Amino acid sequence: MKKTLSFLVMMIPMLGFAQGNGGITNENSSTKIEWLNQVGNQYVVRVTNKQSCPANMRVQWGGSAQFRQKLISSNSSDTFWINPNSNPQCFLGAKPVERCTSVADMGTVELNVCQVLPLKFTVFYVTRLDTYRVKVVFVVEDDTDIKEYRIKVSNDGRNFNTIRLLFPDGLTGSKQYSAIINFK
Repeated sequence: MKKTLSFLVMMIPMLGFAQGNGGITNENSSTKIEWLNQVGNQYVVRVTNKQSCPANMRVQWGGSAQFRQKLISSNSSDTFWINPNSNPQCFLGAKPVERCTSVADMGTVELNVCQVLPLKFTVFYVTRLDTYRVKVVFVVEDDTDIKEYRIKVSNDGRNFNTIRLLFPDGLTGSKQYSAIINFK
């Protein structure tokens, strides 16, 4: 059965976003964690050390009780295979064990592995064109199992209305979609 994906776009008066101090996002100035795959009971994630020095990077789950750790070179990534045992965990955290002297402790970044989308986005961004319009652009690798994309908007962050439907062509391969959304 084909799935429907909904995108929620809010018109917020602010133009920027503050970068969180870990725990709120999957990336900060020292660390990035990305979902790659699930193989059997194992989660496969990529962790990037964004610091200018090598660091032991720790991936933890189940609070901080269970973890895996390895040395990752500066500005490099490595893959972690995590077996959450018989108790699957929704959140994986990543953090450098040691920091470069000039880098502050940015806290733990988190990845919610229980809400993995049924397709891979290689690009997704929203650009403000003017006071009442934004352009939504996204690229997916393969959307043969997707029935439609729904773009929903809100002016208050609580009530969303579908204002645009985009339909995949059913062909395999990378595809780009874009839509200009008018909030007026």
